[in-house]
Amino acid sequence: MSKEFLPLFVELSRPDDYWIISKLFLRYFKDLEKTLFLSKLISKYHLFKTKGTLIDGEWFYLTYDKIKESTYITIHKQRQIVKDFTSLGIINTSMKGLPAKQYYRINTEILTVLMSEYTCETSNKPSDS
Repeated sequence: MSKEFLPLFVELSRPDDYWIISKLFLRYFKDLEKTLFLSKLISKYHLFKTKGTLIDGEWFYLTYDKIKESTYITIHKQRQIVKDFTSLGIINTSMKGLPAKQYYRINTEILTVLMSEYTCETSNKPSDS
């Protein structure tokens, strides 16, 4: 029985069937959905960059429906996350094209500053051990 399971497991374990999230982002946001959403944006950015299809060198599109399909984050929650990330300066959004699509730009400078400030704060705290 276990020999028959292995090929099925391998087939179900393709790399595109995983979410990769940063533990640092998760510790910072303390919200799995925010972390997953940002991870999805970073992954999509990387894909567009690799293909050479970023707009103006940094913009890419991703629809709420596609995000929901791959992450199960509701559209309502996605809109809240976008609002939060925009207010923090982590991302910028813009409607472009016909039909209009939501385009994103990740502000890597702000994200780097937030994460470095956070890691400095947490490294200065006494450990619990």
